[in-house]
Amino acid sequence: SSPLFSIITPTFNRLELAREAIASVAAQTDRDFELIVVDDGSEPATRRELQKLADEQEFKLLLEENGGPG
Repeated sequence: SSPLFSIITPTFNRLELAREAIASVAAQTDRDFELIVVDDGSEPATRRELQKLADEQEFKLLLEENGGPG
């Protein structure tokens, strides 16, 4: 079945902040959600680390090309 809600976390070259956000979501007691982390064209090293986290913690990772300022 589908999760009750989705948590979408955008990031761009902010690996430590992304780790903190992911850890915060993982600590929630209500587990009926999906976490989607959207990387907006970060450096290759950052993307590799995010992919490792996604594999370990089982969240969706979308790797986009940098879209520039919002």
